[in-house]
Amino acid sequence: MSALQPTKLFPTLLEPLDDSRRIAVLNIGPATPETIAFFSHYRCRLHVVDLFTELPIQAPPDDAQPLAIRLGRILGIAPGTRFDLCLFWDLFNYVNADVTRALMAALRPYIHSGTRAHCFGVHNARAEESAVSYGVADAEHFVTKQRQRAIPNYAPHSQSALQSLLADFEVVRSVLLAGSRLEMVMTAR
Repeated sequence: MSALQPTKLFPTLLEPLDDSRRIAVLNIGPATPETIAFFSHYRCRLHVVDLFTELPIQAPPDDAQPLAIRLGRILGIAPGTRFDLCLFWDLFNYVNADVTRALMAALRPYIHSGTRAHCFGVHNARAEESAVSYGVADAEHFVTKQRQRAIPNYAPHSQSALQSLLADFEVVRSVLLAGSRLEMVMTAR
């Protein structure tokens, strides 16, 4: 069963998008019908990678392949792609600092100075898990659905810790939600 969750920040991500040019969107989560339908109204290339199905992501201690390269292969982004919008949803609540840094390194070649991003974090690292997946219903609402399976390793970062891990992005605005959760909008540095 799905529900709508209002968003005050998502419209600010859409404002600077130019309708006359094609945009590239990275959705780090399931390919929901609602998200696909929403972005079909834009001249858009939607790249969907459900990293939640890869969790837990860990680098084995004896792994010779750097984690950023491994994540780059999982992401499967075509060379030359430059994302205008990245939707991380609540991924950072389920990955540790090393994985977050490696993901930023893997994405670095694909973001530009105008790239904007959205994620959910927590105000307090002891916040309870919100066991839902997200999609875009419309510019002012997300659709949430109970997750089919439990996501391992829920260990959210505080807002300040997350900001320091997201070295390529700067949080420009955040809104406190129920349950000590945060909705955050970021721009590329």
